[in-house]
Amino acid sequence: MQAATLPSALGGHDVVVESETGSGKTLAFAIPAVAVGARGPGLRVLVLVPTRELARQVAKVVRDVGSGSAFRAVVITGGVDAEKEARQLTGDVRCIIATPGRFLALMEAGKLRLHAVSLLILDEADRMLDMGFQPDVEKILEALPTKRQSMLASATLAPGVVDLVSRFMHKPEEVRVREAPTPASLSHERLNVLNGQKEAAIVALLRQEQAAARTIVFLQTRDRVTRFTRLLKMAGFEADALQGGMTHEQRRHVFDLFERGITRVLVATDLAGRGLDVPEVELVVNVDVPEEPGAYVHRAGRAGRLGRVGRVVTIVLPSEKDERLRVEEEVGGPLEPLRLSFSPKDVPPDFMADVHRPRQKVKKQRRPPSSRRGPK
Repeated sequence: MQAATLPSALGGHDVVVESETGSGKTLAFAIPAVAVGARGPGLRVLVLVPTRELARQVAKVVRDVGSGSAFRAVVITGGVDAEKEARQLTGDVRCIIATPGRFLALMEAGKLRLHAVSLLILDEADRMLDMGFQPDVEKILEALPTKRQSMLASATLAPGVVDLVSRFMHKPEEVRVREAPTPASLSHERLNVLNGQKEAAIVALLRQEQAAARTIVFLQTRDRVTRFTRLLKMAGFEADALQGGMTHEQRRHVFDLFERGITRVLVATDLAGRGLDVPEVELVVNVDVPEEPGAYVHRAGRAGRLGRVGRVVTIVLPSEKDERLRVEEEVGGPLEPLRLSFSPKDVPPDFMADVHRPRQKVKKQRRPPSSRRGPK
């Protein structure tokens, strides 16, 4: 990835990179970012990313590349006090890594000077558009100097991404690295279950795989993340939830614990399926088969990073056969059947008691009789 990208990027050309996560594209634009930032004082580089977690990880790579120099990068993502974030902008900030919404808010409040920006980087561009950031991104691009270099990275060149490229980039050189949808170091397996067996299956699977350094368990919705996190904690696992309904500080705390290995199991929605880079992740479990094959690829990409060996296990109901077949078509081969013994006894009794406990009815308070009588 770096060999294909850096000659054009360091030569000042616009570059469009189409590649899956984990291919090394963060470093491919971190090096040009630091090179451009070294040209002089003031904000020289703007990196837009879709999520707070990705912003932090991009910032770490950029800062590592620029360590020992005058290069200073700041993260602006929202979820914290706006004035506190604005105060970070004092001094010689060369690079901002930001989510579009908060950056636009600061820009419209007049707290940013953009006249010296000479490199724009859009990371995970397709994800940004999927999340509804296109209007914000376009307003930001229109406010930047027209004479600048632009780099765009995207897993797919969807129509919206192509439109951005055609309107805001100048004769970009294209780099495509798509040798395989998932790393060769990953194994792909499926565990067939019947209705009502997913809870027992995930507990039995994680007990069998307790030697894994880190595990990410994916589900489709926030409610199911909450439910399965409670299940795994009751079963004795060091598990935490990561989903979009949490505050910035909550999400940051959860991810820090997982990154440091204090929490071994992260239970997440697809919020964690993009950009999170924890090399120690050895196992990804799809409790819910993703509806879109591309989502499977992004989830799977959390394991087996940097050439490490990893496993992806998908728990499949008979009703999810069509989704499973689409995933197999995407990865170019079958999900190998996994044999695993499990039973209802694997589910903690306390968890089942919570599930089946009837909800208490709230008694309605009788209104006190009025001292005044209305008309008959």
